[in-house]
Amino acid sequence: MAIIVSYPVPNIADIPIPSFSKESLMIFPTETVYGIGAFISNREGIENIYELKGRDNKPLALHTPNPADIYKYAGYVSPAAERAISLYLPGPLLMIFAAKKGVEIPPRLISNGKIGIRVFSNFIGASIVNAVNEPMAATSANLSGAGSPKNFFEIPQSLIDGCDYAFDNGPTVYQKDSTVVDFSEGEPVLLREGAVSYDELSGVLCSKIRRIQ
Repeated sequence: MAIIVSYPVPNIADIPIPSFSKESLMIFPTETVYGIGAFISNREGIENIYELKGRDNKPLALHTPNPADIYKYAGYVSPAAERAISLYLPGPLLMIFAAKKGVEIPPRLISNGKIGIRVFSNFIGASIVNAVNEPMAATSANLSGAGSPKNFFEIPQSLIDGCDYAFDNGPTVYQKDSTVVDFSEGEPVLLREGAVSYDELSGVLCSKIRRIQ
């Protein structure tokens, strides 16, 4: 059963993060939805996420508060992607890239040679990652097929019971899923419209965006 840590005030400075190890499995807030994650070196924890959620083989996304991590794991960052990074990150955009070769990346984060990277802005989640200086492999803290939780009380108890820590930060800022854009080939492809709209992206990226929805 998880140790539940509550922070009723969002974005407070100097949040006290409890001691935990790289083997910890945790539920944490982002600005869009709550996530369930394990540090990328914790292969057993990554597998536990699939078991707890009843998830199929869809890949997890790399979660980090640090935009510089994109260049560690992405094989190529296009000009359109560079613009999105400068305008939106950290923020509610999940970006998909061709995975960099020669870098150790957990197989559960790779699909067809691509990796999804989510650079989030929630201060609690950022503090968790920065405490051990390692990104997390994560996905939304819901049972497979259910809606993503935008408040802590929406998280299934079975997921909380299966984690080591669960961080309660109340309602998320955007109350929407992140927007997902594939930057791995040619023109950007919108895979999911969320907190950042298609029209907004098309305008600010100065690039044609194909949408698959």
